[in-house]
Amino acid sequence: MNCILHTFSLDSTAFLLPHQISGSGVSGLDVIIFYATGIPMGYTYPAINVVLILAGLKILGVAFYYSARASRQSAVGVLSG
Repeated sequence: MNCILHTFSLDSTAFLLPHQISGSGVSGLDVIIFYATGIPMGYTYPAINVVLILAGLKILGVAFYYSARASRQSAVGVLSG
């Protein structure tokens, strides 16, 4: 799992950001916000994710949140293990 995170970090800092290319999803939106406003991605990424989590809780309910969290934890356990 650590190797995957390091690869993603290297990918975005070494290839995408210097050439002003944005990916997809939240990280792509973060790149666009970074180039439009100069706000570092380290601030916008968690902020956008918190908004998405709260919207998901409101729309889908708390039970779905806990089931998704449990499945993510088990997937991390299998991958690290």
